[in-house]
Amino acid sequence: ATPEQIYQLALEARTEGNYAAMLDYLRRAARSGDRPARELLASVLMAGPALYGKAVRADYCEAAYWMRLSATQGSVVGRHQLLLLN
Repeated sequence: ATPEQIYQLALEARTEGNYAAMLDYLRRAARSGDRPARELLASVLMAGPALYGKAVRADYCEAAYWMRLSATQGSVVGRHQLLLLN
């Protein structure tokens, strides 16, 4: 599967409320360089329990990592996320 297809699987898992699978797919796509996956993964890790309940814990360090990587790919979202985090 391509990173884009894996990202789509993450979106489907989120819609189904399967947040463990969503995180797994997002990390796989993000590690493969998919910019939208990096942006969404950073957002998910920032919001954590506020949006996803106990299924997703907030992890600001990992979120910052994905924000930086997406920003280096030219992501306006990644740069904005970094500004919010700082």
